[in-house]
Amino acid sequence: MAVPTVMAFRMGHIDGIVVQRDDANEVDLAYLADVLEVNFAPSLGEVGGAPGGGDESSAGVVIAGGMAGSSSLLRAKAGPGQAAGVPERHAAAAAAAAAVAAADPGAGLFQSSEVYSDAEASFIVAMEQTVYDPGGGPGDPLPKELAYQLRDYLDLLHWTLPAHWKLHDLINDLRTDYDSVVKGRKDLLRVLDRHRNPGDRPQWGRSCSSGEYVDPGETGGLDVLPEFEGYSCGLLRMFHIISVGVARQHTFLYGDRERARPSHAMSVMRGFVGSFYAGSSRVLRRVFLDAADSCAFDFCERMELVVADTPPSDPGWRYLSIWLCNVHNSIRSGIASAAGEKDKTAQTVAHALVWPTPIDCPKCHSEPEGWDYQELYRHIETRYWPPGLQNPRIVVVKSWGGRMPLRSLKASAKGTLSSSISLILLVALGIMMRKYWAKWQHDRRGWRKKRGVTYHADESGYSYHARNGRRRKGSALRSLAAMVGRGGESISKRPAARGNVISTHSFLDG
Repeated sequence: MAVPTVMAFRMGHIDGIVVQRDDANEVDLAYLADVLEVNFAPSLGEVGGAPGGGDESSAGVVIAGGMAGSSSLLRAKAGPGQAAGVPERHAAAAAAAAAVAAADPGAGLFQSSEVYSDAEASFIVAMEQTVYDPGGGPGDPLPKELAYQLRDYLDLLHWTLPAHWKLHDLINDLRTDYDSVVKGRKDLLRVLDRHRNPGDRPQWGRSCSSGEYVDPGETGGLDVLPEFEGYSCGLLRMFHIISVGVARQHTFLYGDRERARPSHAMSVMRGFVGSFYAGSSRVLRRVFLDAADSCAFDFCERMELVVADTPPSDPGWRYLSIWLCNVHNSIRSGIASAAGEKDKTAQTVAHALVWPTPIDCPKCHSEPEGWDYQELYRHIETRYWPPGLQNPRIVVVKSWGGRMPLRSLKASAKGTLSSSISLILLVALGIMMRKYWAKWQHDRRGWRKKRGVTYHADESGYSYHARNGRRRKGSALRSLAAMVGRGGESISKRPAARGNVISTHSFLDG
């Protein structure tokens, strides 16, 4: 009977190891754990049974759902070649899947369905409620500077988010139809409606619905509204996901490689908060902007040293995640301090809000003077990045010299300028036509200025001198005949001696 070949991948490695089978054509979990350099955590109880149900023989490894947020679980028994609820021939595959899940010690903390659904909900609310003023006109275009900020943010999401996240469909649609997006709120909502069912409203998990990011006494902003109570929480979660994506996926960005720098990502997030944040925490806005502008925590100076060609192993790629963690803690402490000023418990509350706590991550606090940054980044990655392997996603971002070419904005500007020029040209054309018509009428009625002309004969024949000083040689008769034809008086054709004046006439000449 043919059996599949099972490949084992250690966390963070792309080189697989072929899993060997025993004489019974089965895979031993102890051997698999040794290959992957992990320890399996036992979990009691059968899938679908009551909590704590089952016996010792059902102890195994719990495999959580992936990016799709599935709540289904598989269980691989500790015994070789067996898996509860799974046919025996699939025991090896179940064991390999168990090893992948166990390779991430924080898979239970990750809760991908909640972390990512919260971030996605806040992104949709931001597009719907904060890009344009909901009270403004549906056809008012987005100001040029805000349009640039939004495009930078969408590009950052495009290459930093995990490859299998379904939110990419909406982001790609917004980027593809960006000329419509910046024309007005109506066009933006039309793009959003293509990716949701009528009546769908964003929802946040319990950890984002506690009103944690509402300043004391604040009555404005989205977070105070029941339908948007998780907005600020989900936005910060999105930023954490971005920060980890910069460290993990910068090698897959092509085109404008300068955008892969952590300092650029920090600048884009700062711009988004400054331009579009509409939550209920002024503390969040102030702390975030100040931390970015004043180079708080000394990490932005280090991030400036990280360029596109910096080796992926350089710790500078992880500084954005650590910087953001410090900013996040400062935001929570600032809100707690503002609340504590009223109930005199500021220091106690603010100190308790430092994340991760020593209980959550004992190794993160192993340094006597503060954090162990290597362990802290690992904990952040565990919390905000999906477990297991992620297929690389090659992304090409065009270089626009620091600014995106917004065709719609330029077309709008050109349209306004063209309209003005067209109006000026029409007025000028009307004036010219009016002048031409008046002259035509003038000539048609024979209105001409009165001029005296003296005709005389010389060696070349008859000619005349006009008051304007011009002289025409040739036959005086021909010249005079022409003048008569243009409305002059009749003139005698009697010839005269050469050099003598023959006649002086007054006639109308135009």
